[in-house]
Amino acid sequence: CLQVLKGMVRVGGSPEMSNLEWRRTSRIPDGDRAVYEDDGICLAPQFLATVDQVNLPNLVGAELLCRRHQLIREAYRLSPSALDNSASDWFMGWGRSRAGQTVQPPLAAYVAGQLK
Repeated sequence: CLQVLKGMVRVGGSPEMSNLEWRRTSRIPDGDRAVYEDDGICLAPQFLATVDQVNLPNLVGAELLCRRHQLIREAYRLSPSALDNSASDWFMGWGRSRAGQTVQPPLAAYVAGQLK
């Protein structure tokens, strides 16, 4: 999440300006649904950091916002006219699990290593 936030600042000076710069350089129409979604995603961390003054890299919710932000940008980069979000589950970090498995593989590996 920290790298995404730093990238937003580097590109536009702030998350909000990063969104405007992306819209301008990608030539995305103003009425596009993703413009509104990405605008909200960019404003949320800005207000969380400046008004609420929370440490964004420590928040799972901020990480999910950053992942969604990256998913939108990547979908437009690959095919702006025909967005493909088929990998969104994996991009967001909650890819389909086998048989409803809820234990994350890294945690299972760590526990197995500790039990040896």
